[in-house]
Amino acid sequence: MGEYGVPENEMEGKSHWEHGFDNLPGDPMNLFDPSLLTDLSNPYPDSYSLSIGDIEHLWMEDDNEDGRGEKAVVEQPQAALEWTNDFLLDSPVESDPSDEGVHLPDVARTRIPLLTPKRSTTGWMSSRRRRTTGRVSIPLARNVKENQALRLSLQNAKAFDASMTTQESAVLLLESLLLGSLLWLLGIVCLLILPGLLQSTVEVVLPENMQSFKVKDETKFPYSGSFGGTTVRVEFGDTTTPADSSGAHTISRLLPHTYGQPLVHFLRATAKVLDAQIIRDHPAIRVGVVFCGRQSPGGHNVIWGLHNALKTHNPNSTLLGFLGGSEGLFAQRTLDITDDILATYKNLGGYDLLGRTKDQIRTTEQVNAAMAACTALKLDGLVIIGGVTSNTDAAQLAEIFAAAKCPTKVVGVPVTLNGDLKNQFVETNVGFDTICKVNSQLISNVCTDALSAEKYYYFIRLMGRKASHVALECTLQSHPNMVILGEEVSASKLTLFDLTKQICDAVQARAEQDLNHGVILLPEGLIESIPEVYALLQEIHGLLRQEVSVDKISSQLSPWASALFEFLPPFIRKQLLLFPESDDSAQLSQIETEKLLAHLVEVEMNKRLVKRKEHTRGRSLMPICHFFGYQARGSLPSKFDCDYAYVLGHTTYHILATGLNGYIATVTNLKSPVNKWRCGAAPITVGFIFPSLVTDAMMTVKRYGHGPGASSIGKPALHPATVDLKGRAYELLRQNATTFLMDDVYRNPGPLQFDGPGADAKPVTLCVEDQDYMGRIKELQEYLDKVRTIVKPGCSQDVLKAALSAMASVTDILSLISSPSNIGQTPF
Repeated sequence: MGEYGVPENEMEGKSHWEHGFDNLPGDPMNLFDPSLLTDLSNPYPDSYSLSIGDIEHLWMEDDNEDGRGEKAVVEQPQAALEWTNDFLLDSPVESDPSDEGVHLPDVARTRIPLLTPKRSTTGWMSSRRRRTTGRVSIPLARNVKENQALRLSLQNAKAFDASMTTQESAVLLLESLLLGSLLWLLGIVCLLILPGLLQSTVEVVLPENMQSFKVKDETKFPYSGSFGGTTVRVEFGDTTTPADSSGAHTISRLLPHTYGQPLVHFLRATAKVLDAQIIRDHPAIRVGVVFCGRQSPGGHNVIWGLHNALKTHNPNSTLLGFLGGSEGLFAQRTLDITDDILATYKNLGGYDLLGRTKDQIRTTEQVNAAMAACTALKLDGLVIIGGVTSNTDAAQLAEIFAAAKCPTKVVGVPVTLNGDLKNQFVETNVGFDTICKVNSQLISNVCTDALSAEKYYYFIRLMGRKASHVALECTLQSHPNMVILGEEVSASKLTLFDLTKQICDAVQARAEQDLNHGVILLPEGLIESIPEVYALLQEIHGLLRQEVSVDKISSQLSPWASALFEFLPPFIRKQLLLFPESDDSAQLSQIETEKLLAHLVEVEMNKRLVKRKEHTRGRSLMPICHFFGYQARGSLPSKFDCDYAYVLGHTTYHILATGLNGYIATVTNLKSPVNKWRCGAAPITVGFIFPSLVTDAMMTVKRYGHGPGASSIGKPALHPATVDLKGRAYELLRQNATTFLMDDVYRNPGPLQFDGPGADAKPVTLCVEDQDYMGRIKELQEYLDKVRTIVKPGCSQDVLKAALSAMASVTDILSLISSPSNIGQTPF
């Protein structure tokens, strides 16, 4: 035991005063002489109050009655009592013995009951009640003692022959005045000091205007690093042409005014580039901007960057936003965008600043309405923010405006969460990084749940339209057990039954290792990648365009299509009958492919368990299905998307200032630090070979076939870029597929970060791919310049022969590779 009756192990590392009250009596009223209490007059004879001892007795009565507590008689240590007296006001123990005040003659030798610690396992509330009893009784005892002393003093003194009640009232009044003065002084101090403290606190804790993070220094954007002020140097590159010669003829015939335009690079004024134009004059212009695609995180920052560039180069410029998407454009519903309006939308997700409706400007009526709006509003430029379909419409609109000699220039901005507007010039899209990071965290949470419960299989469908870029990126970030890419299914022409068998084999292999859980990712476009389902959809869509009733479609299908349709579960049949999207694709977000595969896999696994019985380890499949799409597309944009979108906005302004029409804003070298990004523009009609199974040209001839036997219709359109099955990102997935499947190496990237480690993380697929296309073009030009320097009149015969031989070989190889016969065709 310690000095005050406290166990020594409790005294270690603690001050003595924390334990000075531990062994005081449970009833502090025993500290006083009972005879003194009878001498005091009660000013409130009709009132009734419990003593501290009564309160403590009732408080602990339940413990004593149920046998879980017991009392012990101990002797209070003298040292403890003397030590506590130091805390009492005007302690009578130290007063003169002749004093008539309260005194405690023999308290130290009084035997008093104390509650001993309970040894049995009891609830935390009972133990807390015992600890609290000792702590509460001490200050109450001191208050009682002080009040008793005060009352006796007032009663004996009889100041000014006033009654004791009057004296008490005077004392209380004096205390109230002193307290009021103190509060008044404190209020004055708070009024002088607190506003400054609150202001500094808000600036530190709450980002200005509720932004996800505050960009305090805009010089970090490539606008300042690449352009270097209001003077910009524009470099025009070579003219562009599609790789497919047959497609080039169609595109040049249908889009004669915007086809074959050169590439453009925006450089700082100090850049030493020959034949580069310098733009110094920036007259006031009027620009309209419209959200045409589905909402994607970062769209607001495109408008922010565009507005900032407009006002920086000429404060008299005007930016008008069309309310309600393309429908607002047709109806000329505009919003004059100002700094005050943008203040609450910077770095925030969604499209709620302007809103959106239909994402198409395609029919003659729509095109005429758009032209009328631009003419009536005297717009110098129209900026269309969106994905593949929206930028296709932008290219068509630019051509029609140019043919009609409309002064409005049309510029597209690649903003889509699907990541399918991707090529050598457009390395990635605004919103793709955010969608993948948010979904990856959700997937990782599900992986942790599966690993914890050890009995569920999660089938997760991810938004992303036909291409599987989102599914691939999320797999590389979160490491689920399995992913099925639509491009794999198309390349291998896997049927619905092949996919079911593939998943069942994986589930069975894990069951052999006593792993009865897992996570499987599916892109929403997977359903259209299955050959027989795609053919079924084509027949259904053809009948829907012919206005055939939904109830009669099944009877008008071909025999094989009808058989497949009847085989599918009822909920899938209903979803396949939905009217197609504006781009003639199925409503992929409404078709629950994950539930279809989960149902088929569950049925097949039950069959295998019945057939093999004891030879098959594991248990029946317990699937849980999710669709991650709408949860992520309204998210705050990632730091990368915020920067990328802002820079694209600035680049869009310079495209308009240069007088370009039918271009798309580009920023390349994105995997490098921000100050090394390269800003430019590419014609939307440009075409090239992308190493894939299909012709991944930015502009290709899209052929529409409306129903069985219908002739295909050629129309220039942007071609969605699919996952490159020969690329480095897919190769990285294949190398780790077995590890992901069998070892449960789940990875959780965590939530979005805006500062510190992880804030500058970029998509894995962006970092592993070598996408510095223009960098390699410049490198090739440097080699050609060296050849010109070496091989010139006066060089030796040997040098000339070697150069001719090498160039002939290179020319033959390039001609063979670029021939139309070596360009992949679309799978269907």
